[in-house]
Amino acid sequence: MEMKIKVLKYFKFHLIFIFYICFYPLAFSEDNGPEQLIINIYHDYAWVAVIGDQWKGEGISSQKLPVLQKYFDYRLAALLEKDNECNSRGGRTCNLDFDPIFASQDPAVYDLRVGNLKNNESIDVEFKYPENHERILVKYVVVNSGSGWRVKDICYQHKSCLSTILSVKEGLNNPSNL
Repeated sequence: MEMKIKVLKYFKFHLIFIFYICFYPLAFSEDNGPEQLIINIYHDYAWVAVIGDQWKGEGISSQKLPVLQKYFDYRLAALLEKDNECNSRGGRTCNLDFDPIFASQDPAVYDLRVGNLKNNESIDVEFKYPENHERILVKYVVVNSGSGWRVKDICYQHKSCLSTILSVKEGLNNPSNL
């Protein structure tokens, strides 16, 4: 068990290093295309999967509406904000009980790859979970709005999408609230 913890700490350190080498220069490039939007999301919030609870910050889904609207279209940002408000009212988890950009309750990933725009509407992001080396595919549905490219939805391997999860009546998506 102790060896596993050492390996994970070693792995997390190198993952942070790789993220900064790969993504830091891209965050300031002139290209504001949809791929850059997705890269910016992971650049700004990869710490959740790398550092975890040690940081004590808020992941992307817990941000306020102005921050959410930098990445998501108005509808998806409003749904995320509504779920945040539900969580704060009842001190419980409402519909979203996982990190939406890592498709996990306890995010930890490696070998993250951001694909290219497909059919002018979606970008695939692939990564692996270190525990079981399972390859995960997350599809970002993007739209070019008046404010630039924004994420319209995030769809997961098991075919559900973030907007559907967040649109369920408050708390009914989470069996612990029934």
